[in-house]
Parts: sequence; C-alpha cells; structure tokens
Amino acid sequence: MSFLGEIKRRKVFQVGAVYAVVAWLAIQVITAIETPLGLPDWVDTLVIVLLAIGFPLTLVISWAFDVTPEGIVRDAGGDAPVKSGGRKIEYVLIGLLVITVGWIGYSELGPSGKPARQTLPNSIAVLPFENLSPDPDNAYFAGGIHEEILNQLAKIRDLNVIARTSVLNPDFTDGSMSIPAIALELNVETIMEGSVRYSGNLDTVRVTAQLIDGETNTHIWTDTFDGDLTDFFGFQTEIAVQIASATQAEFSADERERIDKPITNSPEAYALYLKARAMAGLGRFTSPPEYYQILDQAIALDPDFAEAHAVKAIGYGLAIRFDIQDSQLAFAEMLAIATEHTGQALAIDPDLGLAHMAQAFVYYNNQHGTLAKQAFERALQLSPNDVGLLEIAARTLSLLGDHNEAVRMAQRAVDLASDGAEATLAGTLWYAGNPVGAAESFREHINQSPLQNRLLGAVEFVLGNNAAAISNLHRFEELEDINAGWNAIYPDGIAQLAYQYGRLGLQEDARRIFNNLEARRADGQYIATASRAILHLAIGDVDKAYQLLGEINGDWSLYSLRWMKSNILNDPVLEEPRFVELRSRIGVFD
Repeated sequence: MSFLGEIKRRKVFQVGAVYAVVAWLAIQVITAIETPLGLPDWVDTLVIVLLAIGFPLTLVISWAFDVTPEGIVRDAGGDAPVKSGGRKIEYVLIGLLVITVGWIGYSELGPSGKPARQTLPNSIAVLPFENLSPDPDNAYFAGGIHEEILNQLAKIRDLNVIARTSVLNPDFTDGSMSIPAIALELNVETIMEGSVRYSGNLDTVRVTAQLIDGETNTHIWTDTFDGDLTDFFGFQTEIAVQIASATQAEFSADERERIDKPITNSPEAYALYLKARAMAGLGRFTSPPEYYQILDQAIALDPDFAEAHAVKAIGYGLAIRFDIQDSQLAFAEMLAIATEHTGQALAIDPDLGLAHMAQAFVYYNNQHGTLAKQAFERALQLSPNDVGLLEIAARTLSLLGDHNEAVRMAQRAVDLASDGAEATLAGTLWYAGNPVGAAESFREHINQSPLQNRLLGAVEFVLGNNAAAISNLHRFEELEDINAGWNAIYPDGIAQLAYQYGRLGLQEDARRIFNNLEARRADGQYIATASRAILHLAIGDVDKAYQLLGEINGDWSLYSLRWMKSNILNDPVLEEPRFVELRSRIGVFD
C-alpha cells in the first residue's frame, strides 16, 4: 500500500481535522472567559502553545495506534483492516463542526440576537473616586474631583470618554465586579479609579489615581497628588497625558494648552466650585438655590473664574430652555443673569467650551436659532466629549430643524453610554420624520425609564397602533407619579400626556389630567402658555387653545409648542386655516 493510502487507512487526516476543530474551539472559549474571570493575559498564550505542541503528537499517535472494540492497540500496519474507529471519528468531526458553527453564531450575534458591540477605540471609563475624607461633610469633594476630571478629558477630541451617569453603577464601585468585567460591560479599553482625601484644609489634599488596562487588569500608570488644591491642576494634566498615551489618542497642542491652564488661582474658590459641581452636574435641568449661592461665593473670591461664571449661566439657561419657573425670579431676570455671566466667561476665556454652551442657551432663549447652532458647534469643537452638551445640543438642533446633525450628536451620546441618550436619539429620529426608527429605539430601551413608555405611546399613535399607544400611556402612569419628581417641576410632559389621551379619544383620561394641572396652576404653580394651549386641545376646547397659542410671547414650553407647530400627532384641528396661519407665525426659531 502506498504511503498516502496508509495515511488514509490510519485515519490520520480525520484525526488531524478533529484536533484542529477542538483546538480552535478551545482557543475561542479561553479568549471569551479570560476577561470576565480576570485571568492573566499569558493564559491564552499558554493554551495556544500547548495545543500547537499537541498537534504533531496527536498525528503520531493516530499513525501508531488503532481504536478497536478491545480498546486502543498498536496498529499492525501493512494490510491490516480499516480502523474500526474511523466511522466514529467522522461522527465526532461532524458534531464538532456543528458546535463550531453554533459558537461562531453566538460569538457574532451575542445573547441578545444582535451584533455584539465592539470596544470603543481610544476609550476610557473614569469610575467615581472613593471618598476617604474623615469628615462626612467633605464627601462632596470626591464627587467634584470626578466631575472636573471628566470635564478636562471632554476636551480631547480623539478620546472616547464614557458618560458620568453610566459609571455611577454601584456594582462598579462596591467590589462585586472585576475591572475586566466593568470594561467589558462599558466596552472600553481602559479604566481609571482613584481616591480623594480632603480634611477641609486646602493645603492637605491627597488624590490617588490609577489607570488600568481593561483587558489584562494590569496597571498602566499610578500616581498620588499631595499638596495645595490649586497645584492639583498640574496633576489633572498628567492624568490626561497618561490616558492619551495609554489609549494612543492624539493629543493636540491646543488641547494640551487648554487642559494645562489653571482655572483659578484661589484654592478657596476652587473648593466651592467643586462643591457646586458635585451638587448639580451639568446637563441637569434644575439646581437648588444653594447651588447658585455657592457659585456666587466662588466668583466673589475670584471674579476671573470663567468656569464658575459659565456654569451659573448654564443653570439659568437650562431653566429657561425647559420653561422651569424659578420661585424667586421671572424668566426675564433669569435671562439677564445668564447673559451677564456668559459675557463675563467669554471675556475671561474665549476658548472655554462651557462658556460657548452658555452662549448657545442665551441665543436660543432670545429666539436666535442660527446663532445658537453656531455657538453649540463652537462648544463641541472645544469640548467634543461632553455628553451633557451632546444631548442638549441634539435636542435643541432637532427643535431648530437641523435633523441630520441632531441625529449624529444623539448617536454620539449613545456611543458614549450616556444614560438617557437612547431617548434623545429616538426623539431626534421622530422629529426627523422617521417614526419607525424612533419606535424601534423606544421599544429597545423601554425599561430605561417610564418616559420611554409615554413617548413610545405618541409614536405608536402616529404609526396607527392605537392599542399599543394606549397600553404604553397607561404603563407610564403605572410607573410614574405625575405629581412628583420631574413631573412636579416640569408639567409640560404631563400636558402632552393629556393631549395624547385626547387624540386617542380617551376623553375621561384627558379631562383627568387637565383638571390636575389646572388645580396645580390654581395653587400657584407656573404652567407655560404653550402647555395650557395643548391642554385645551386635549379636551376639545379649540377656541381657548387658539387664543392661548396666539398669546405666546417668550414664556413657551418648547416641546408642547413644537408638537403644535409641527403637528406631530396629525391633529386635524391644527390644519384648520386659522391655526395654520398662527402656527406659521410662532417665533421660536429664526
């Protein structure tokens, strides 16, 4: 028998194929489990080496031995009969091939049936810094340091910095998850963690930071800062440099200069600023009075503190933007304060992204849409990874009709794992004329918050799915107290709920919500004119709705107004000639 025939008789090819498939599966399994289990990075290398050594040994054994009913015996060679185990090997090979195909499908699609998310390039998640301060009243300091480091990293365009809200998961900080598991959850390459100790003395601050490889769980960089608080700016720069180096992100000279710049020379002012940042992070829509008082104290200590001026202006700009009436100040007064502090921030530091964000709100609240878009663009050039800015800019540009840019910004916020960004993305898709895409996004993230149910209810109605619309609105009310939390502060969404019930023909529900908000208004709560107009549309009081819509002059609730201006729920009343003419004159956008 020829040599090739002998190889075939001894089933060497089949054994080699089985070994190759088993080896490949073993490599895939060890690669998949080493990160979640926190195994060292040399484990997969060791497995590959051992499998490589085992391959020729397996072929030799296949040549020399035979599998028989009596067990494994030495092959007689020559004209010995075909190996009795050959058919079994073929069955094993077929089975392993089926397993291989299944594993590939699972790996590519993941448990959710969707393509698995890829690790973001040049990415980092900065976990909340552990508070080691002996005085509980100084716990805010660690939160402020965390906010400020994220603010600095937001200035580096080539980085992907995971949103603050996504790293606040208690599982990430209570020790229940390993660093590789956290990195896998957040789809990042690196993780930063640290601790802060602050005793109340501005010259005895200790901050420890360490940068960790998310895959191997090895430390890339670690350092400790001890000293005066105003010297901490240099340590922040070192953190940014190390992160950029570890992730291979490009770090331009302009970005380095902006990060290098101390934001204040007053440690007392900086401590107050950190306290305010921890109290009300940017992107939130309401701030307690103490927030502004603390910022005023910081500004009094350092009138050239551009960041303090900017975040104060943003606070009032957001309140106006979402039509939240301050208990002590009218809208005109809040707008005057926001305008004043925006101007001071820009005069002190024209390259401060936060200042241009404040400027965008001032322009928008003065109904200068084009200038607002330009200010948002400049803010994002200077702070491209500021997730709060991305979301707010996306919503605002959507209202201004720049739908492509709004969707792009919302998708960027989703990529950075911003909590709530999916709702922003779905909303921008809806306003862009893609209710099908919006509905898919809302459904996918329906458990994120009750708001998803209410908005999905609106989109389902537009798509003609009335039963699904009603189900989602009732589910919203099951999960959400319409008189508490955000709904108590911002009644615009509840007015829209009434309008949705009215469009669905559920007049009892519409009247119930109408009476609720009317009672709150009688008790002194501010209800924007646009919200009142949409409430009267909800109960069929068309003439009163027309009157209120004609009275809108600056005190608008933007989303209710947008719903009427664009007739997003296809209301035939709004297509009457008198309403069409009035809607065309609503001066929210230039």
